[in-house]
Amino acid sequence: MTATITRLSDGATTTPDMFALPYEIVDESRNVETDLIGGGMAITLVPPRPAAGELTLIYATETDARAARQLHRARSAFTLDDTENPAAGMTYAIGRGGVRLALDEATQDAWVLTVSFREVEL
Repeated sequence: MTATITRLSDGATTTPDMFALPYEIVDESRNVETDLIGGGMAITLVPPRPAAGELTLIYATETDARAARQLHRARSAFTLDDTENPAAGMTYAIGRGGVRLALDEATQDAWVLTVSFREVEL
């Protein structure tokens, strides 16, 4: 993937060397299920929560990975633009899982930045 992540508060960007797959988004239901006293069930239909998931970004250097981590620490929303897969593009905020940085266990060379996200509409 050729992707750019932009911090909306100031236009700062990062370009990961690659994404680790699978790329997965979860649409969480907010429907309310209620058991009825006489049996059966009532379901109140509610629109789903905004999509959420994790981006796993791979960087060849520790310097680039730490800069991307710092970029994601700001109080801001971000855009993901992917020229090879435009459907992956989105605007997001950091989700509950936060941002994690680790040295890749397999290669002991690449750096892995995992970003928990929640899609947002601005």
